Amino acid sequence: MPLEGSSESSRALEDRIRLAQRRRLEILVLHVHSPATVPAFADHEPHATRAWDQEFLTRHIATPHEHVRLLRRVGVPGDDIVAVARETTADLIVLAWSQNLGPGRARVVSETLAHTTIPVLLLPVLLSHRRSKRPRTTP
Repeated sequence: MPLEGSSESSRALEDRIRLAQRRRLEILVLHVHSPATVPAFADHEPHATRAWDQEFLTRHIATPHEHVRLLRRVGVPGDDIVAVARETTADLIVLAWSQNLGPGRARVVSETLAHTTIPVLLLPVLLSHRRSKRPRTTP
């Protein structure tokens, strides 16, 4: 489950994470840093890296973390998602996405779908601005 760190993508993945945990499946959460976003402590003591990892999981995954393992890479998300899925022999890649295939959009989704033979589950992301534009219904 690649997780870029937005609250919208975190919410989109929550139900699938709960389902996987109920079935006691191992959940690999992948976060890909760009060279500009690598934490400053990444070359320091292991405890700083473990603390960052735990904070990231706590901030973005509301369920208990007993079957969750965070993997971090530095690179290009589409490439790293496919590579990590292959390296870990993942059974499924789960991606949260905004359902926008317009120009310059959905690059990670498109690259992942184009380069993997592993099944991909796409989960819709409800963006904050979309929710505010929904027509109100009365009971």
